Amino acid sequence: MSNLFKAEHPFSNYWTRQGGLAEVIGVLPSREQADILVAKFFEVVDPVYPMIHRNSFEDDYCQFWDTEPGERITMDASLVALIFVMLAMGTQFVDLPSPEEKEQTAEFYISASHQALRTFSYLGRPSMRSIQTMVLITYFLMNDNHASDAWAFAGILQRQAYAIGLNRDPSIVLPDAHPLEMQQRRKVWQAVFMQDTFLSVIIKLPPTLTHTDVRIEDLAEDEGAPSEHGATDTSFIRSMVTNSLITQSMEGNSDFKSFYSGALQALLRARYALRDPSTAP
Repeated sequence: MSNLFKAEHPFSNYWTRQGGLAEVIGVLPSREQADILVAKFFEVVDPVYPMIHRNSFEDDYCQFWDTEPGERITMDASLVALIFVMLAMGTQFVDLPSPEEKEQTAEFYISASHQALRTFSYLGRPSMRSIQTMVLITYFLMNDNHASDAWAFAGILQRQAYAIGLNRDPSIVLPDAHPLEMQQRRKVWQAVFMQDTFLSVIIKLPPTLTHTDVRIEDLAEDEGAPSEHGATDTSFIRSMVTNSLITQSMEGNSDFKSFYSGALQALLRARYALRDPSTAP
């Protein structure tokens, strides 16, 4: 990370007080451009942070675009936020005429994602989708040389994950929930947990998430997931969580954390290579 304490505010302000969700939706790219960026997200980003149930998202995504433009402002603002963060992260991995244009476009989309969360009143009404969006925003900030901002933003995210009980085993707190919902809660919690550990290694500050009874042994593959995700999602998540648990148990051992950081990069490169060697960092 070349600059942990980048001075600029991470979310540039393009928005008016009265604009609301309509103002955010109004800056969406064309459907064709959005499809390209969302596809790039699932090609490059999702394999490393697999917490989005792709079939469910694509159903909601298509419904959003199929809705008349004037009626989209009545839809879930957290879905709009999730779409925009995917556009932002997809932009980081496509070819644009200049690095400056890529950076400015991605940062514009991330600002739109944050603004959509604000119209959703995300601080007072956390949800699975808003937390998924915040996890991805945090990773975007890390990749955009805003690691210290990512650390602060993740603190809100982690408390919201606690607030909706993601740290609890869903078979205990939601015994009547659909198995798919249980698996999604486990996956999102593991994503928040792994991110906390990763940030603690980068920032060199203690991890925050310590109270959970969610077991990685209970993770299973999503039914109906696209075939390219295969059986590697669960094994990958289990490996990452195991690494995180070991790292947290070695808190204070700087030599081990340096080793962990190198091992994590090797694991991520291997994950990319399994999916598509041409996308390996």
